Amino acid sequence: MVARSADLLEDVRKEVYEINQHIKVLAVPTDLLDPKSIKALWEKVKEEFGHADVLINNAGTALFGLVSEADPNAWW
Repeated sequence: MVARSADLLEDVRKEVYEINQHIKVLAVPTDLLDPKSIKALWEKVKEEFGHADVLINNAGTALFGLVSEADPNAWW
């Protein structure tokens, strides 16, 4: 999960664990307007999971393809 607010992420992470204690949740505060922050997020995802299977984007746009090959400049 990604959001700018660490507090919001923690609240949602707790709600997810209330539903399923066996799920692995990665909550990473990230500013999606900052390419360095996005790169740090991707490195954390690779470190924890090896890769990302699904990206659900709730930022008002859509790009199709592999997350690892997505161009952050295309989001603009």
